[in-house]
Amino acid sequence: MVAVQFTAKMRKNTIKVPAEYKGFNDNTVQVIIMKEEKTPENLSKFAGKIHLHEEPLRYQRRRRNEWK
Repeated sequence: MVAVQFTAKMRKNTIKVPAEYKGFNDNTVQVIIMKEEKTPENLSKFAGKIHLHEEPLRYQRRRRNEWK
């Protein structure tokens, strides 16, 4: 299987495939359409401080020891 990725504008339910992929003509292909978002999500709403109640490595060791 070969996978390629390119950006194109869809108009009237048609996507123009770049000429470099003309070798795919007359073959059955799978198509995935991913819509690009116009503006990225504002991550500032997640900004802030966290307060740790335990030293990070101690927490990690404690969590891992639960599986032993």
